[in-house]
Amino acid sequence: MRANATVVPVHHCLDDSLAVCDFRIAMGTYLTVVGVMGILLIGCVVFCIAKQISKLPGRQDLFLMSIMLNDVMLGVASLIWGLGVLDTRLCGVSETGELNGFCTQWPIFRENAVKKSFVTSSIPLTFDRFFSIVLPDQHPVWVTYDTSLIMMGLQWLPFLLLTCWDFASYNMGLLEIVYDERWHKCVTTDRRTMENLQVTMYIFIPIAILGTLYGIMIYNILKKGLKWAKQARTAMMISGSAVAFTIPSIFIHFHLVDGFSYEELIVFESLHYLGCVLNPVIYFATNPHIARKLWERIVEGTRNTARAALIQFPKGRARSKGNPNDEKTIYSVTQF
Repeated sequence: MRANATVVPVHHCLDDSLAVCDFRIAMGTYLTVVGVMGILLIGCVVFCIAKQISKLPGRQDLFLMSIMLNDVMLGVASLIWGLGVLDTRLCGVSETGELNGFCTQWPIFRENAVKKSFVTSSIPLTFDRFFSIVLPDQHPVWVTYDTSLIMMGLQWLPFLLLTCWDFASYNMGLLEIVYDERWHKCVTTDRRTMENLQVTMYIFIPIAILGTLYGIMIYNILKKGLKWAKQARTAMMISGSAVAFTIPSIFIHFHLVDGFSYEELIVFESLHYLGCVLNPVIYFATNPHIARKLWERIVEGTRNTARAALIQFPKGRARSKGNPNDEKTIYSVTQF
């Protein structure tokens, strides 16, 4: 089946009741701000890693780049959903209720990206800290540049396979995409088997892996001394937040929130998107020296930009024609 909207949607909240309009404005603004903030903060983290402002132990920088890529996808998903809540035409629904190309392709990518985010992206970083704490002598042997790329490739493989399968199913007419007026976004329908596979591959298996690795690490930390906990601090906080922000997806998948009202359900699911903001905050909070150096770079860049802008102003004024003996006045703008 091809994509068709089942109803002509309420495009913007002015066509709704006052209470619904207020809620749509609040939720749309919230989701949009979360998406923008997440993308900006992630950009700061990527800048720090790319410019090597501070080198983290092992291959953590490489693994963090992979996590930030996951967070970017989540931030973009939050931004697009927020715009769609404010006005459905911004997410790909026409005046007559027909879905355009964006809305017929984006839901496939979004549903896989949102479920994949967080938990699976934390596994390579957790393995790095596992070898560092449990088998420190073997860490240089097992966690090399090549093995790091292999680990990241493996954690992205389920996402690529399931996303490609969904696109193929849609193009063969086996998958339907409709506009869901309750959620104010385009969604796929009648795919319970695929949803179960997504939850298994993206959530349950990764959580089992993380639980096993962190259980062994905590045992070794308690055995060797709490000073070893600093080596797993960032990874543990990111993984913990990953599991926490995945809870809404699990509850919704298993219909554990069927008793929620419309507003409560939307707010509950939207909590999942806060992770794209929290992960960069954790990165800077656990590495304050990096945050300090980044701030110094921002201040220095702002000062240089202002100095360059001032230099572009005219440095003098022409000599007056009436008084040829008047001296040219030169204004110095480069001295502070």
